[in-house]
Amino acid sequence: MPTLLVDFLPKEGFNWPRDHGAPRLLRADHRDAAVKAALIRVAGNRRTVSKKKAVHALRDTFDFLTESYSHARLGIQAREDMASWLFRVRLVDRLAKEIPANTWIELVFQFVECRSNYHFRPQAVNPDKPSNGSFAISVDRFYELAKGKWTEDFKLLLMFVMPDCNALPADWDEGEEGRADHVEEEEEEEEADDDDDDDSVPMDLSD
Repeated sequence: MPTLLVDFLPKEGFNWPRDHGAPRLLRADHRDAAVKAALIRVAGNRRTVSKKKAVHALRDTFDFLTESYSHARLGIQAREDMASWLFRVRLVDRLAKEIPANTWIELVFQFVECRSNYHFRPQAVNPDKPSNGSFAISVDRFYELAKGKWTEDFKLLLMFVMPDCNALPADWDEGEEGRADHVEEEEEEEEADDDDDDDSVPMDLSD
């Protein structure tokens, strides 16, 4: 049974990050743990979740993003950046709303970029396994639809993965409802990085 978040992810079709110095997808262990806990709550049975169900839950979330992107009410607005839109639709999706907001942004970013990197430089782990599974196809569908806006707002999105890169514009936390709260939440999560006793995930969930 998988124990780490990366163990739930398909090995084919994505170039997963290798520069964290640890077997994880996101930039901090507690972020990976928060995503795993959300998958268990949404698709599991209190203590664990199968890889198949976890991947299906992630696929359904990307299908939701694709369907929502051009929706009259949920869709991205003319003056709305990608990060703000992802914050907004997160509150509607069953899995996304279980994940802390800034962790959610980083998660979507990693999935899209790791899939795009695979297209640019395929790295087959097992040549006998397909590189275009249902989850990979769902990520592709979303990116093809949102590629223009994603490229335009890439530096802003990168801030949620590498906060030291100073990609956020100076006034990003002003002028739109809720933005200041998102920035404050990021600072709180940074403090949690240094807390070895972080209790965002019950210990029995990682057994």
